[in-house]
Amino acid sequence: MKKSYIKILSSLFLLAFFIPLVSCSDDDQNEVETTITVKDLPADAQSFLKKYFPDYEIVKITKDVEDNITLYEVDLQDGYEVVFNGNGEWTQVEAPYGKTIPTGFIPEQVMSTLNDRFPYYGINEINTTGQGYKVELSDNQGGASLDIFFDMSGEIIGIDELD
Repeated sequence: MKKSYIKILSSLFLLAFFIPLVSCSDDDQNEVETTITVKDLPADAQSFLKKYFPDYEIVKITKDVEDNITLYEVDLQDGYEVVFNGNGEWTQVEAPYGKTIPTGFIPEQVMSTLNDRFPYYGINEINTTGQGYKVELSDNQGGASLDIFFDMSGEIIGIDELD
């Protein structure tokens, strides 16, 4: 019964996470994408980059506006990527294959669970939708990867093993 409950919650979380990412048309007339400079980022995004990626050069910053929703995608050297919402809050932080992201911004409850239950994994990516977190873990040796789904309080609601 518990496994069914976790599978249902995982499926609902995945749907809530991925449905906004799906577009009905490749010719979306409501999307505007422009390249900007770091000065054009919201102050919170600038502070985040200075605090957690101080030694990484910014390669490119793209501002995407679609249906009045603004996202800033920041590409850093060595393949790191950070996505911010219009207020400058992070929504996705991703490291290149075989690398890990800094963890100081990840909620304490999530980090505590990861350190307790998955001490031999590094965090390759984290996403938030406002409903919870999806954390991609990697053993950093080309082996096992896991997606761990958390609710907003930091409780695990699902685990998917990746091939």
